[in-house]
Amino acid sequence: MNLRRFLTALGAGMVFSVYPFSTYGIFSAKPVSVVSNSKPASVLTSQDLLQSGREKADRGDLESAISDFDRAIDLNPDNTDAFRLRGFSYFEQGDYVKAIADFDRVLRVDPRDAQAYLVRGTSKLFSNKFEMALADFDQAIQLKPQLGEAFVNRGEAYRQLGQFDRAIADFTAAIAIDPKDLEAYLNLGVTHIQLEDFKAAISDFDHVLSLNAEDSEAFYNRGIAYFQLGEIALAIANFDQAILFNPEYAQAYYSRGFAYQQAGDTKQAIADLKKAANLYQQQDKVAEAEQSIHSLRSLQP
Repeated sequence: MNLRRFLTALGAGMVFSVYPFSTYGIFSAKPVSVVSNSKPASVLTSQDLLQSGREKADRGDLESAISDFDRAIDLNPDNTDAFRLRGFSYFEQGDYVKAIADFDRVLRVDPRDAQAYLVRGTSKLFSNKFEMALADFDQAIQLKPQLGEAFVNRGEAYRQLGQFDRAIADFTAAIAIDPKDLEAYLNLGVTHIQLEDFKAAISDFDHVLSLNAEDSEAFYNRGIAYFQLGEIALAIANFDQAILFNPEYAQAYYSRGFAYQQAGDTKQAIADLKKAANLYQQQDKVAEAEQSIHSLRSLQP
């Protein structure tokens, strides 16, 4: 599953980002029969269509997968796996309303499905329904106490609600379950930034980079922490690395532009803000592009 990233404002016109969510193995399901290519479509069973949809989803063809799951459900409205896999597909598409509806159905049949609670809760989290998301993550953790992803995502819900102590406790719990949980360390670092504990944040991002030396998010966020500590050269060095590993990272150009401004290098600041504005425009991020242009105008004579 692709990781989603939130953006949160942090002073001086800068932003930082965070890995909030993960649900591993989302297309896993009970064993089903393999589709026979020799079968005409008119005689495909619900299980045949379920397997076909699963294979299409694994290839990233979510629209076709959903179509197969729809047909599987039409043939057998009690096929819970079809609702589960269609819910995962809707989640991947960002259609959280439909994902929630499908997992509602799954959980009515199997109220002990921890993964269903996890993904339904994450869908609610992306829909800014933080309190409702917490209830689902609580259920997931109660059913499966070693489900580290549920602790990470519940921690993110607490962070969004400003309950930082609880967020830190959940991220720490996720790390205890899996000491190599990059998302937990990165989210922990972002929380420490919000608490203005920048040295603790740097330590968290150091952990991420010890596990993945090319993590552009960790470099970027560590750059933010150094910037807040007034370590401008180190901030620029980290933004450099973030851009090296993600050349389309508009935020990193934008923040590096501010760092260069602080360092007195107006020429490089203007170049970075221009690059940020162009990237934001290419990425259809209108508000961010306008903010970059506004910042750019304030530097130009």
